[in-house]
Amino acid sequence: MDVRELRLTHADSFLTDQGFVLDFIRFDAHMKRGGSLSENSYLLQLDEPVWSAAPINVGDFVFVDGAEWGGPVEVVRHRSRQRTVTIEGPTWRGLLRQRVLVPPDGQTHLTLPMIDANAAIATLIGDAFAGTISVSSNPVGVQVEGQFRFDTLLAGLERMLRAYGLRLAINFDSGVKRAVVQALPITDYSDRIELSQDYGIDTHTVLGRMDAYNHVVALGSGELLDRMVAHLYRDRDGNITDYMPDDWDPIRERSVVYDYSNAETMADLIAGATQRLREYGNDRMLEINTAKAGIDLQMGDLVAARDRVTGLEGTVEVSEIQLKSGPAGTEIITRVG
Repeated sequence: MDVRELRLTHADSFLTDQGFVLDFIRFDAHMKRGGSLSENSYLLQLDEPVWSAAPINVGDFVFVDGAEWGGPVEVVRHRSRQRTVTIEGPTWRGLLRQRVLVPPDGQTHLTLPMIDANAAIATLIGDAFAGTISVSSNPVGVQVEGQFRFDTLLAGLERMLRAYGLRLAINFDSGVKRAVVQALPITDYSDRIELSQDYGIDTHTVLGRMDAYNHVVALGSGELLDRMVAHLYRDRDGNITDYMPDDWDPIRERSVVYDYSNAETMADLIAGATQRLREYGNDRMLEINTAKAGIDLQMGDLVAARDRVTGLEGTVEVSEIQLKSGPAGTEIITRVG
């Protein structure tokens, strides 16, 4: 995708179209499963005269119509020496990360009964975003249920949908002037797409990581000897158990403490610790510029990955996508692992 095809739109605080942003230094946007706010945000940099001719202010919006890239403007930085103005904000996915699912008064959890996935998303989002984010009214045809206790809205939605083979999709729709959220089936491309050096472009493969923990000591509610404690282990095949695997190697043990003092039951504590261990345990990653490779992948999709030098291979999930655009063109860096 060339930068000239990246139709970046500026809208005011009422989401009224103010025109395309055609002359920019760079536009970077990032989405990551389980990521921080900075990993679900965007940055737009303009020359000072360009910004002065059509100011983009805090409270406005910057987005790509029909795609997830963009969101509200929350920071405007002017650097006089460089004569640049930088616009920053959360993506639509980042906005979901800034909300917390709080149980109703007198209840330990916010509980959803078994309902259609889009109806479940609509129930959780409600009217929290004053019309800037809405949920598709089309039924998915997949029933889901879930329990939530002080999860971020993003983490709660991702966890619930993933358990039913679904992914979270967000696209801005200029026709209705809002970002539309929906659940879509995870697509398994593992028998059709193998990410490797065979595409003739650079790949970046990482095996192992410094913080790839395989043992979580989870701490729930209570004090001192009465505190709830659970131990979870991740074996070499990625399976998570509440007992030490038979082939456990003490030399390779990497432990971390997970403090979840709000967990009132052992089931809550184990569920939270299991999710954390999955995040900590991801110790293989392959990165490829899918724009250059001509591949269109979405968050949560499954592909085959192979690095013929390091030996990495297997079916992996798209867990992170980063867009980098500037005068030289547009890159879409996709990371799987």
